[in-house]
Amino acid sequence: MIYLIPLAVFGITYIMRYTDGPLDLFKRIRILVGFIYRIDGDEEIELVDNNKFLCKLYSCVPCLSTWISFFVVAMYTLYFKYSFVDWVIISFASVGFTIYMDNKVV
Repeated sequence: MIYLIPLAVFGITYIMRYTDGPLDLFKRIRILVGFIYRIDGDEEIELVDNNKFLCKLYSCVPCLSTWISFFVVAMYTLYFKYSFVDWVIISFASVGFTIYMDNKVV
C-alpha cells in the first residue's frame, strides 16, 4: 500500500496542474489563483501572476507536489501510525517520483 503513495501524489499533482477536471473545477481554481495553463496546438502557454503565493505554487511542479505529498503522507501516517521519520522519507520520495515522472510524461 505504501508504494502507491508516490503514484497518488503524481496523479493529484498532474490533475491539478495540467487538466481542467470535472466541470472545469481545476481550471477555475487555476484562474482564481492567477495561473493559466493551456496547450495551443503544440505550444504550451503559461501565464503567471508572480505576486500571489498560490500562483507560484501552481507554476512549480516540485512546489505543488511537495505540499500535496505532505498532506497525503500525513493522512497515511496518521491512519497507519507511522513515525515522523517515515513521514519525511515517504514525502520526499513521493516528491522525487513526481518530479521524475513530470519530466518523463509531460
